[in-house]
Amino acid sequence: QDGTDHVDGHRTIAYAISAYSKKGVNSVMYTQPSMVRTMEQILGLPPINQFDLTATLMTDAFTSTPDLTPYTVVPNEIPLDQMNQAADSLSGQSKTDALVSLKMDFSKPDLEANQADLNRIIWRSTMGAAPYPTFEWEKRQTITKPDENDEDKVVPGVTEGTSDLEKDDDNAKN
Repeated sequence: QDGTDHVDGHRTIAYAISAYSKKGVNSVMYTQPSMVRTMEQILGLPPINQFDLTATLMTDAFTSTPDLTPYTVVPNEIPLDQMNQAADSLSGQSKTDALVSLKMDFSKPDLEANQADLNRIIWRSTMGAAPYPTFEWEKRQTITKPDENDEDKVVPGVTEGTSDLEKDDDNAKN
């Protein structure tokens, strides 16, 4: 999680679902202790430690006037009980991405995964054919791709703004 489209590899999202939540996106930088401190304040509890004691309250995310407007539930359209397809059933860039992903070590956070590979794989899985955003320094990274014997090899990362993994995708389309 260190590509151009990321602000901080440790960030996450939080949903404040309440009649007292302000609508829209709140871009204030809160931390996990901010969430704890806000809940402590709402419940009238003392701080657990110095981190939540000094954390920023999430006051910008809430209002004192509730919005009691009814809403329409949108049902989930993605099956939550299905796993990824087997790599053998895929083709083109999806198969290449699956084979590269299978070789990544996720036994610990950020252990052995090549961040350049992972960023592009995640980008393609969520953004489709939209071009991957890059800075000049990213063009010097290396990209791993499986060879014909399914052994990893490292190849130059980007040539003229296109990674070798992305070139495989272009070749599959032609």
